Amino acid sequence: MPHTTPTPTPGGPSYSQAPEITAGTVSDILVPGETKYYRVNVDWGQRPIAEVEFDKNNTGSYRSGQISIASPRRERTSATAFALLEQDRPHTAQHLDTPRVFYDNRNKNLGLSQASNAGQWHAMVTLDAGYEHRKPNDGTKFRLSTAVDGDKVDGPKWRQTLEPGPAPSAATPSDNNGDGGSSIKASPNHRFLFIGLGLLATALITTGAFYLTTVRRK
Repeated sequence: MPHTTPTPTPGGPSYSQAPEITAGTVSDILVPGETKYYRVNVDWGQRPIAEVEFDKNNTGSYRSGQISIASPRRERTSATAFALLEQDRPHTAQHLDTPRVFYDNRNKNLGLSQASNAGQWHAMVTLDAGYEHRKPNDGTKFRLSTAVDGDKVDGPKWRQTLEPGPAPSAATPSDNNGDGGSSIKASPNHRFLFIGLGLLATALITTGAFYLTTVRRK
């Protein structure tokens, strides 16, 4: 695991707002109950590994830190790693058991099938709320080190998209006819009804004309 001088890098509050980081160490601060999200690019044949070091616990109460890794589909690929934060020293949690990413993993068991998409993986760091989640807290500093293990291999070019879809439009639907009239079109059932009514009207007119002609002749 490469450890470098930590670069202050605020983590995002969600998957979609996670900043992308490269191999190395970043630092930020967590308040109780908070999770920070980061993105790491992982190619076919590789796997992400991560380690987080939390500052010592200065609160005097129980507190733990957690680190998790999720695939581009936002599925956690292995168990969350925990670290019980102690008062006398910093503590470290490692996440090293994510499988290497291969396309064929999707046809294997659950532990491997979640590692079947290359692209932007996520590392999440959480500070347990403990018993002080409603009290003021200056937060706990952490240092997150990440790396990508393994050699790149060939695989599909497609990647899970990160861009959000189009925002809902506030405009009302426009009139497709362009003449201010109703845009509702007759369904096939309505057309058959209109044809039947037309034939019935024609038959009535023909019958009436025949009757009038017969009466006049008499």
